[in-house]
Amino acid sequence: MWRCLCQSTGKSWEQTHSSENATSSGDSEGEEEFTDKKEKILEAALLFVPRHGWSTAAIAAGAEEVGLSVGATGMFPSGGFDLADYFYKRCNKNLITHLEEQVTITEGKVQRSQPLGQFMESTLEVRLRMIVPYLDRWPQAMGLMSLPYNAPTSIRNLQTLVDDIWYYSGDTSTDFNWYTKRAMLAGVYKVTELCLIQDRSPDYTDTWAFLHRRLSDLTSFSKGVRQVQEVKSFGKDLVSAMFITGSSILGLGNTNR
Repeated sequence: MWRCLCQSTGKSWEQTHSSENATSSGDSEGEEEFTDKKEKILEAALLFVPRHGWSTAAIAAGAEEVGLSVGATGMFPSGGFDLADYFYKRCNKNLITHLEEQVTITEGKVQRSQPLGQFMESTLEVRLRMIVPYLDRWPQAMGLMSLPYNAPTSIRNLQTLVDDIWYYSGDTSTDFNWYTKRAMLAGVYKVTELCLIQDRSPDYTDTWAFLHRRLSDLTSFSKGVRQVQEVKSFGKDLVSAMFITGSSILGLGNTNR
């Protein structure tokens, strides 16, 4: 039947199959071009976040910056969240580049020169400093990422971040501590992020001191020691910081620098 179909169209099986492959290849190239165009728009849009926030207006300005019409914003159905998500993922990739320069990987095993606590502290500071250029607008990004329909993507981004950090720290755990350590590091990152957007100290020294305190017992986390006590302590700090930040996001606090 397949042979008859090919004969009726005047094409051999090889010609038909070749045509299908060409179409598939064309679709793939079209998708890559579409993705590349989107990335160029979003990258350009970051220049306009200080003025327009994480919004469709910033994306429209980015489209015009790369020579496209504002109609290109239709490529981003989630609006400002698409921009915030792009930035978060870009920062995660940049952090990997940084981490690869800090460690030595031999036969799949990671070796670091710094003690675990110092490594974690410097790594989290590097990652958190990436949002400093957009700090006045970051509460808006956090609000977008926390919306129910955006939360699954945001959680995956955070999971990727902490998993990458633990991997480059040389972590090889396979037991329940694997989950505990990642959950605790994610919590430390988020609560320090909340602290950072409220910080008015020079060069955010209060935030880095806060981060140091939160990580002071991280080595013991990796050994499974005192986890219950630390979770309780961390929980109190997290609730307090969330209350302060919630007020800021809702416009109850002064976010002008």
